[in-house]
Amino acid sequence: MTIDTTQARTEAAVDAYMGSMRELFSVIPHGRWEDGRDLVRYSTGLRAPRFNGLCVLGPSADEQRAAAWLADLADAGTPRCILARPTAPDWVGDLAARHGLTDVDREPLMLHEDPASVTVPATPVIEPIDPDDPQDVATGQLVFADGFGGPVEVLGPLMAAEVLRIPGNTGWIGRVDAAAVTVGFGAVRAGHVGVFNIATPEAHRRRGYGRAVTAQTVAAGVAAGAHTAYLQASAMGYPVYERMGFRTAETWRGHYPGA
Repeated sequence: MTIDTTQARTEAAVDAYMGSMRELFSVIPHGRWEDGRDLVRYSTGLRAPRFNGLCVLGPSADEQRAAAWLADLADAGTPRCILARPTAPDWVGDLAARHGLTDVDREPLMLHEDPASVTVPATPVIEPIDPDDPQDVATGQLVFADGFGGPVEVLGPLMAAEVLRIPGNTGWIGRVDAAAVTVGFGAVRAGHVGVFNIATPEAHRRRGYGRAVTAQTVAAGVAAGAHTAYLQASAMGYPVYERMGFRTAETWRGHYPGA
């Protein structure tokens, strides 16, 4: 595979990723998503830095627009972050430092270019979350929040019924002996399936449940016509995804508030 082909596939995945996030933010209460050249300004008002800030997608991003947005978020007391692709301009680091975003995480964007080869294990039993069943949705939100170690009031909107009703989106919940042990959701768009919100509470980890719900999300995406799967991996999830056949396409930098 040539460098140009690899880059084209990465760009297609990023486009699908941004498109899915644009749709998600459109249904979250108080959600905002503003596209610009190589720059996205976004917010939810949720009290978590990841869900308010900037995506700096390339070298043409405008520093003044980026700085003005972070200043508005700061004035409102909104936690914020900057997510930057490798091609982001040099001013990103200085802007992050001015806002105290000194905790820098490496966030691999991983692709699976043969997602049909992913197999779904028999355990746990994984079923779609019914967005019209309030109890089913609430259970998914609780497991998601527990898995990420945050309050359901902050994280729950990312697994709300409105999110799961977006065309192409499907939430998944895995159960063992009727106990909910893992969740995630997939977003199918433009021949890609994005894997999001994979969460397994600590009491249920190291049993393959996160891998299983990821596999189900990918398999359902393939059945819906996806030829490529993508995700952003945490340090905990990275080796799991790598064993599944995902490969790092590029590594983003996440600038978050320092301790």
